[in-house]
Amino acid sequence: YAHPACHTAPAVDWEDRNVRKKVIGGWHDAGDYGKYVGPGAVTVAHLLYAFMLFPSGCSDPLNIPESENGIPDILNEARYELEWLLQMQRADGAFHHKLTKARFAPFIMPQEDQETEYLMPVSSCATGAACACLALASRVYRAFDAPFANRMLLSALRAWDWLGRNPAFVPFQNPEGVRTGQYGDQSDADERFWAACELFAATGEARFREAAEASYARGQQLTQFGWANVGGLGALCCLFDVKEKAGDILYAALKKDFLEQSEAYLALSQKSGYGTALDPAHYVWGSILPIMSHAMAMILNALITGREDMRDAALLQWHYALGMNALDTCFVTGFGEKSVLHPHHRPSGADDVEAPVPGLISGGPNKRFPYPATKEKLGEDTPPAKYFLDETPSADTNEIAIYWNSPAIFVGAYLNSLTLK
Repeated sequence: YAHPACHTAPAVDWEDRNVRKKVIGGWHDAGDYGKYVGPGAVTVAHLLYAFMLFPSGCSDPLNIPESENGIPDILNEARYELEWLLQMQRADGAFHHKLTKARFAPFIMPQEDQETEYLMPVSSCATGAACACLALASRVYRAFDAPFANRMLLSALRAWDWLGRNPAFVPFQNPEGVRTGQYGDQSDADERFWAACELFAATGEARFREAAEASYARGQQLTQFGWANVGGLGALCCLFDVKEKAGDILYAALKKDFLEQSEAYLALSQKSGYGTALDPAHYVWGSILPIMSHAMAMILNALITGREDMRDAALLQWHYALGMNALDTCFVTGFGEKSVLHPHHRPSGADDVEAPVPGLISGGPNKRFPYPATKEKLGEDTPPAKYFLDETPSADTNEIAIYWNSPAIFVGAYLNSLTLK
């Protein structure tokens, strides 16, 4: 599955075509070759919190070039994206929303994709997510590489300063002529909340606690961990990393609201024949994300309360991903007797290897927003949990994404840590 280096030419600033910048490294986001700041930041956060909370559960060597350098491989891998994130920051502290072509590449290998990459305009969501992720990473990497940790913290502080100078929501919308993933959002309140929490954890400065308290008081969804709502990552930070510093009032309020919100996922699991913590109406594009996100919430509930029913329900979401589902299919490529074979993933579709790249988790059933071709094949009567096609063109049900893999890694690290006790 190896391939030569790709996407190494300088990127062009979409708003000023005279500006070119070399931005290399980082992960391809999904089935395409775009790279997006918000999704990348969330993906890294999942990995870092898996390492922080369950180090024994994610300590295996990964056979990557950095292996045996004295740093856990999960951190070596996360650094590959962190170094890219740092390059996405503008001189004034803001972060470009994404680095993509104007249009998706055809199904070719990455080294064959020679079209110009563009640094797209900045957004407050991307800046807030990058700020939070880099502040978090500065704590994690300080024990391994203090200069790198300092560089990330300084970057996070510059991003925070930009957010302070730009208190109004700065949305992102694809410029005219751009057809790659938009990753648009309706609010940056959750990114600002997460950023304040992580900077408070990283610095201990009261101004960040006060910002987190003010943001929380305006309302937050505390049990979501995807790119579109990162409030759960802010809650995770306060409930597990800075509970002593957060103050009794903020900690108690967060804990109460978090436990109440995560209770709903246990109820969903108990109603499902397969124990799946998802309402039938919510089998959407990338339905694996809410399922893994809900598993994360139940794991954190179990860590706080010691409740075995929460732990067991989280395990059922893992079983769902690995094949205990209405399709009798493992959604992770390369695992089990019957797994996804034709993901919407350009390297898997364009290489000369019959089997797909192993270890990719498919988005899964999607009856809410199917492609017309999917709807034509599956019709109206197919149940939501079976609304899936293991076909390469079916990006609506069978694409992959880094931020779908990463919460599954968090869940797997937790479960692995239990077996090692």
